[in-house]
Amino acid sequence: MKDATASAEPVTNIGALCGKVAPPGTNVRYSWSSAVDGRVSVASDCDWAGGDVRTVSASSSDACASSCLADSTCFKFTYANGSCALKNTNAAAVVSAKTGAVCGVVAHSSSISWADATTKAKALVAQLSLSEKISMASGSGELVGPCVGSIYSKASIGFQGFCLQDSPTGVRYANNVSAFPAGISLAATFDKTLMFNHGLYMGREARGKGVHVLLSPMMNIARAPAAGRNWEGAGGDPQLHAVSASLQVQGIQTSGVIATAKHFILNEQETNRHGSNSIVGTRALHEVYLKPFRACVEAGVAAVMCSYNAVNGTLACANPAVSDLLKKELGFQGFVMTDWFASTDTVGTANGGTDMAMPGNHVEGIGSDPLYGQNLESAVNNGQVPLSRVDDMATRILAAWIKVGQNDGTFPWTNFDSWTPSNSKPVGVQADHKVHIRAVGAASSILTKNADATLPITAAKYKTIAVIGDDARAASNPNGCSDHGCIDGVVAQGWGSGTTNFPYLIAPVDGITAAASKRSISVVSSLSNTGSDGAKAANSADLAVVFVAADSGEEYITVNGNKGDRNDLNLWSNGDSLITSVAATGKPMVVVIHGPGAVNMSAWIDLPNIKSIVYALMPGQEAGNAIADVLFGDVNPSGRLPFVVARNRDEYAADVVYTNTPVNYNEGILVDYRWFEARGKTPIYPFGHGLSYTTFAYSNLNVGAVNASTGAFSVSVSVTNTGGVDGYEVVQLYLLLPANTCEAIGCAKELRDFERVWVPAGSTVTVSFSVPKRAYEVWSATTNGWTASSGSVKVLVGASAADIRVSSTISV
Repeated sequence: MKDATASAEPVTNIGALCGKVAPPGTNVRYSWSSAVDGRVSVASDCDWAGGDVRTVSASSSDACASSCLADSTCFKFTYANGSCALKNTNAAAVVSAKTGAVCGVVAHSSSISWADATTKAKALVAQLSLSEKISMASGSGELVGPCVGSIYSKASIGFQGFCLQDSPTGVRYANNVSAFPAGISLAATFDKTLMFNHGLYMGREARGKGVHVLLSPMMNIARAPAAGRNWEGAGGDPQLHAVSASLQVQGIQTSGVIATAKHFILNEQETNRHGSNSIVGTRALHEVYLKPFRACVEAGVAAVMCSYNAVNGTLACANPAVSDLLKKELGFQGFVMTDWFASTDTVGTANGGTDMAMPGNHVEGIGSDPLYGQNLESAVNNGQVPLSRVDDMATRILAAWIKVGQNDGTFPWTNFDSWTPSNSKPVGVQADHKVHIRAVGAASSILTKNADATLPITAAKYKTIAVIGDDARAASNPNGCSDHGCIDGVVAQGWGSGTTNFPYLIAPVDGITAAASKRSISVVSSLSNTGSDGAKAANSADLAVVFVAADSGEEYITVNGNKGDRNDLNLWSNGDSLITSVAATGKPMVVVIHGPGAVNMSAWIDLPNIKSIVYALMPGQEAGNAIADVLFGDVNPSGRLPFVVARNRDEYAADVVYTNTPVNYNEGILVDYRWFEARGKTPIYPFGHGLSYTTFAYSNLNVGAVNASTGAFSVSVSVTNTGGVDGYEVVQLYLLLPANTCEAIGCAKELRDFERVWVPAGSTVTVSFSVPKRAYEVWSATTNGWTASSGSVKVLVGASAADIRVSSTISV
């Protein structure tokens, strides 16, 4: 983890305060030290767990500190007589102090429990009429209101209403917002602090724009590499999804914004999504597809979005069995909304456990009948839907509103208009989030090959470099196509509702040119996918950096014949031909791939002068700067593949079903890398793979005894940086459960935890994990419940699913 020392302006009062916003439950202590140039610094007993840095200063006698967020919410503290007082604030805060130090946790979100929030909500619901209760659950209608979804206010109970807005990359359709990296990029960092901060910053931007419910994160598993919305999620492993999604939920809701876990459940492809039927066994359902949602419920997520598809024959949004999974088995206490137009059955949807109809219409089309509204009121009056179900809907919605603290009367009014941008107010919420965006872009860049130490680029090795490819250039208009439904220059997001307008988009050629100029390296370029032009540019340089891409998105937009899901895994725009044409020059090459996931590399992967390959995924607005940071070594790469890369498409565990037939999850729990291991197949690149400009050695694996009362055990390992460059290592912990837990189709080790740790050159750090009993439990279809494994569990720690460095066994 990076040094957390604050860099505040010099002050003169020993009572000066340095404030930082920290994750919930974190105690962060700061002390005054004249030894660091009169600056406030983190004390030696600091327990720092990430969060946004906000530095503050003090006057001579009244050490008044302030920390202002992008939405103009400010926190002010005064220091006097060894204590700290909070004043002039419109948000919750908890602070304490001793002489010269302040320990603070500052957050928008309420500390109220779900039980207390529900009790308060029930008291408010008791004041509403039937029609008012139903209106709480009924969206205002398509294109009605400034947001993609709206719930009308209830002045009688102080309810401001809801603005519901996409997306997992920022605030969709809004001005003066950031375009964050995609979920697949965030996952590739394997960095828990970045994951929390990602949610925190997106939540702050949403709050600043007046968005009450942010439709993020997305956590459908990338079981089929061609699936269109894989880029919005965290790849092919359920544990990686669970960690990334739950930390984003915490970050979003720390900002006082309701997070939405989506899409519940088994919505792993776009083709025929409104009519597809996902068929899955109970073990795979629980161990793979329910796992991220379970983690989010435990993190306190306040909203869940049900999906378009059917689950084992019944639409997810009108499926009592699906609702019971969420509300009874997982104990979810927030509200469930439909995906937009995901259901047309009023009675079935209400009785199936869905609490809110979005956007409100019965079917697509402005002015069509509501799914709930008067239709639900009639269903209640004629006995088709019990009144208790409507009470439960309204209670859950208001409980979520109370739980995140939106009932304190301070939430900003919505200041943008999705449908008429000219009505939007110029409220900027970006703060310094571009720093985080660039950091995630660099941290998620995955160096999968680096023969002959071709990278990083230095003046000692190269006098001239060629930047080649359409993906290296700036878009003619980054927001020129609705919901990014075209490919124009660098691919930094996919397409569909998961997008955000770019405030700007740094092209790779521009980021590289800026970095090269600082090193007196010349840059030539060919910014098209014409092979002959690319070869000409390569011939005039010492190194060719070729940018290629693929793209995917949501089914309501077709791009280059791809209706959401990719038709194949090939590079777009003749990318393979461009690579082979440049390779024919014999010049050393770096291939950089932007896109939603795995691509077919078989046409060129074995060419000898392709020295380095970087999967840059979808990095958001700072795309060009982020990749330049890695190529030139300003950032030592540490990204890891959140999916496996195979040589041939038919080697993957699953594929998109393009016909109108059931989607059978026949691979069971053997998703992604697990399938390859169980089948004895070797991919081009395994899950978790990624190289660095340094090297690391693992040693001293220690596995503690199983705790008799909790079933947990500890694991620790030493990691030494054996190279000459400081860098991050991503330490991955896998378990291989006893053979008696294997399914008939095979078994494989499974990721259970990970840590991204900073290791200076020549240094050794100890990485520790606490492994809960849950980590070695399996779902029993026979008992319909969780059962702890019995026998010998193999504990494996390494740098990827295929690069295990140390291992041991433990009896459970």
